[in-house]
Amino acid sequence: MRKYEVRYSLRDSWQNIVRHPLVLIASVTTVALMLLLMSFYVAFSLNAAHLVEVASKQPPIQLTMNTDIDEQQLIEMDQFLTNDERVMEFQRFSPEENLENFKVDMGKEELFEEESLLHVFPYTYSIRLNDAAFSEEFSEDVEIMPGVFKVKLQLAIMEWLDSLTRTVNQVGIAAFAVLAIISILVVANMVRVSVLSRATEIGIMKYVGATNLYVRIPFIVEGMFAGFIGAFVATLVSGLVYSGLTSASGGQADNVLGRMAEEFALLPTSQIVLTVLILNIVIGLSLCVLASLMSVKRHINV
Repeated sequence: MRKYEVRYSLRDSWQNIVRHPLVLIASVTTVALMLLLMSFYVAFSLNAAHLVEVASKQPPIQLTMNTDIDEQQLIEMDQFLTNDERVMEFQRFSPEENLENFKVDMGKEELFEEESLLHVFPYTYSIRLNDAAFSEEFSEDVEIMPGVFKVKLQLAIMEWLDSLTRTVNQVGIAAFAVLAIISILVVANMVRVSVLSRATEIGIMKYVGATNLYVRIPFIVEGMFAGFIGAFVATLVSGLVYSGLTSASGGQADNVLGRMAEEFALLPTSQIVLTVLILNIVIGLSLCVLASLMSVKRHINV
């Protein structure tokens, strides 16, 4: 197409948009609602994946040794953990360290005498794995080693997050599919109204030699316009809501609970908004262009 043909075609697109503002508003609203739901779904999915990653880096395995364990068994355990590729890192705590931690947790240090209680506290290990999926397999391997008294898995949070993520994924995909179909139908009807209102004009254009592309461009641009505005509105609303949530969940990291809250905090708003904006624009434009092409092909012979 020549430059002036593109210019005239774009001018016709704007005239069509102004000519049917209510239809455009309905299209933009429908697309924005669909993308808004998808934005919340994406934000939750990204945060769920982030929380699972953070949780997987916490010590999911606590290993308690027998109180009468000998030095050789401790050396064998250290070697096993060092050479096992599933282990990211581990830390060994002596009976003295465990006693001190117990006294601090109880808050009554003056009530305990190290000499009388030291033999009650065993050596313990705090172990982090490269992948939490290895936890059960690893625990079965390590609990049969000499000197091991108990293996404790701390996977409740991760199991809950995995279950919640799967449920939300299923519901989100189903809702997104329904809203995507509705959006395509609404945008297609918007383009159909525009096509029917210009049927005579299009026929004349064809008789004087207008190409198929020249006739199609105004309707494609209308769909792209609706998709872009809908994507922008959905991103703006979801960004404001998410920013409010992150502000409400923020806390001071001046104590243990504060540090935990900071570590498990939601992802930054800028990271979520950027991801959501890109997805919204791509999906919004794609759906609306597809709806426009379908409507043009069905209702006019070009």
